Amino acid sequence: KAREAAAEAARRKAAEEAPQPNFAEKVGKPVENLLKNPNFEGEFDINPETKLVSRVEGWDVVISDRWNSEQQILPEEIDNNQDLDNHVFEIRPYKWAAGWSDGILMQVVDVVPNESYTLSALLKGGIAKKEGKLTGKMIIEEVQDPEKKVITEIASDNWETYSMDYTTSAECNQIRVSFTVGRGGWGNDIGAVRVDNAKLTGTSRTRKMASNETFYRANRRSPWYMVAFGMVGASISGITFVSVPGMVMRTDMNYLQMCIGFILGYFLVAFLLLPIYYRYNLTTIYGYLQQRLGERSYKTGASFFLLSKMTGAAVRFFVVCILLQRFVLDGIGVPFWVTVPVMVLLIWLYTRKGGIKTLVWTDTFQTLCMFAALILIICQVMSALGMTPSEAITAIAHDSHSRIFVFDDWMSKQNFWKQFLSGVFVVIVMTGLDQDMMQKNLTCKSLREAQKDVCCYGFAFVPANLLFLSLGVLLVMLAQKQGVALPDAPDDLLPMFAASGAMGNLVVVLFTIGIVAASFSSADSALTAITTSLCVDILGRKEDMKLRKRMHLLVAFVFMLFIIAFKAINSTSVIDAIYILCSYTYGPLLGLFAFSLLTKRQVNDRWSPWVCIASPLICFAIDTLTSQYVGYKFGYELLMLNGALTFAGLALIKKRNS
Repeated sequence: KAREAAAEAARRKAAEEAPQPNFAEKVGKPVENLLKNPNFEGEFDINPETKLVSRVEGWDVVISDRWNSEQQILPEEIDNNQDLDNHVFEIRPYKWAAGWSDGILMQVVDVVPNESYTLSALLKGGIAKKEGKLTGKMIIEEVQDPEKKVITEIASDNWETYSMDYTTSAECNQIRVSFTVGRGGWGNDIGAVRVDNAKLTGTSRTRKMASNETFYRANRRSPWYMVAFGMVGASISGITFVSVPGMVMRTDMNYLQMCIGFILGYFLVAFLLLPIYYRYNLTTIYGYLQQRLGERSYKTGASFFLLSKMTGAAVRFFVVCILLQRFVLDGIGVPFWVTVPVMVLLIWLYTRKGGIKTLVWTDTFQTLCMFAALILIICQVMSALGMTPSEAITAIAHDSHSRIFVFDDWMSKQNFWKQFLSGVFVVIVMTGLDQDMMQKNLTCKSLREAQKDVCCYGFAFVPANLLFLSLGVLLVMLAQKQGVALPDAPDDLLPMFAASGAMGNLVVVLFTIGIVAASFSSADSALTAITTSLCVDILGRKEDMKLRKRMHLLVAFVFMLFIIAFKAINSTSVIDAIYILCSYTYGPLLGLFAFSLLTKRQVNDRWSPWVCIASPLICFAIDTLTSQYVGYKFGYELLMLNGALTFAGLALIKKRNS
């Protein structure tokens, strides 16, 4: 009895000291399941020394000492309706000692006073057959007064659904849901308790402020079709809005060859990468590298993302600001040093609370504005040409700039197979391995919905870019009709007509709306993704809301400083160098993920950062030498070479016992 009393005191002390959320502030609505990670398919950590589960996402593992009990996340197919990769939580008491305390898995939930709640779960085990005791229990107790509780004993070695009701007291703000297995005598063989499909049904108690889970993953409740539509706009930056129409001046419609490759790339992302990200229930996709290769590989991958995303996003936003300044804002007397802070401040204001949850909806609106502006500009150009829509389609189809495919020149960068394969790898690396592009996809309710989202917007890129290229062909026709010389830089083709006022003030307004919508939808997600990766990957403080708010403000401030610095330098060679730097940083990510996915080998993790640094340097040397001595200039295929070198380097530093 004394030992049992001491164990109960230890259990109660551990329960009181376990991490608990702050009280929620207002009554919500009836929710089918208030528990986080109820099916144990989320993230979990394993102690490298004991090989036992030490942390489960959403739950507190109170006892993680094998001399009391052993905790594991195990695959188990409960019935034919369950997925083969279904996971359950197991608590197995230690056999050859009485133990110091029970093995406990628990979760604290915010509740409403004087409300009824129902707890159910699939359970089995916990029977001490020698002593004839039931040691496995399912418990609800109030955090404010642990004496108020209800207990159900587990009485079967086969899977059964257990359920119990509980009505909270007038003073109750939180309840603790627990699954426990007690101790037995020396040598008493107690069956392990296994838990799955835990569900707590009742009225939620919501918070006034959005949580980190909302900021990072939108509580995984985003409608997939909204994510898909918004992702089209997020993938089309302000630079794309300006530059794609001008591509027809030099490469006709050859860019569509790469867009066709995008489709296959998005299917590979949907059915190869997304299942892994959802299986591990990742907040950032680089968490997979930590699970697979180790801490340094994980930090290295996240660092390469942060370097490329901050510099690349800042350069792209800077170019858009320069275009707006040159063609629109200078005319109304707004200086550059006002333009940039105001635009960055707007992005920070509407993302600072909801984060990615806000972006799902704002990106949808921005994408709608962008396409509306694009279509209306096309209509204005057709009107200037005196064409109906059917006549414009016929004219575009018969124009020399409408050529799409290049099969006859293997040395050309525009060769179909080079463009097609580059499109595949560009999507895999710059979308599938990019936290910025994947973060919204990870907010969908399930893997199947996320796959529908990715496949749908993958198909959408062909018609979307066909619209931009068709606009470019029509603008070339308009220039010929009006006897206007085409600009030297292809990027100036659309601004020459749309932003100069040559086609009227309406087109200037539409151009401004389109370019701002496109640039905002890419910049806002970049700032959110950088904040997420900094807090989760680099600093390792996923739950710290104050840190996340500070980091989000700091990222926005640094982003603004980058843009102002680019303006102060005012050198195209520096901007080009940054673009080149960004093009080299994705190769190591490709190599890291390819090695993790395609092999089962472990690497000597301390050498991984050096391999990832060496690979881009070797690629730069190869590109320089082949261009100088052979005359061959690498294009997007340099990305594949970079990834292959990283893969080979990781293979060389594999562990001997791997």
